[in-house]
Amino acid sequence: MTSWRLFFIIACPLMLSACSLWQTQEITDTDWQTHQKALSTLRQWTVQGKLGIRTAEQSLSATLNWQQTQEDYRIQLAGPLGQGKVIIDGKPGAIQLLQAGQSPLLADDPEQLLEQQLGWHLPINQAVFWIRGLPDPSLAIETQQLTQGVLTQLEQGGWQLQFSRYQLYENKQLPGKILLQRPKLKITLILKSWQLE
Repeated sequence: MTSWRLFFIIACPLMLSACSLWQTQEITDTDWQTHQKALSTLRQWTVQGKLGIRTAEQSLSATLNWQQTQEDYRIQLAGPLGQGKVIIDGKPGAIQLLQAGQSPLLADDPEQLLEQQLGWHLPINQAVFWIRGLPDPSLAIETQQLTQGVLTQLEQGGWQLQFSRYQLYENKQLPGKILLQRPKLKITLILKSWQLE
């Protein structure tokens, strides 16, 4: 038996096995209502990634760690504009902003506080839904586009959003990249790792 034939006999089963593993990872077409319901019940998670913000005046980036437990959240940003770590602790009706070397700041409006202190706007109240690839149920949907049962485009609350790089986590399809745009502001979320609890 020649070496080529031996190689072919050994390689074929391995290639078929690899193809089988790849196919099991593919995201299948999912009913949007079922998908929405499954993600709406997801109320506790940790996601890590990167946040990029571009305005007319500046461009900045930071690492992102978002921990959500029911209605409470902790968002940690490291590196925005050289400010060191920023921690945003929130619960319904209250938010606390912690910055290195500064006293904690308290407010009831997270978006307004972030804009005053950091100089940019992050729609946290809506992002709790958007980060899961869901529209905010409290706001009207201007337009939305679905692809294979998941949300890929959304216009809501004055924002244009694009969702991509969906991956499966515990049988739930979650976005790996979200692009948020409004006039003079572009936010990019790269979500590298989801941990569901």
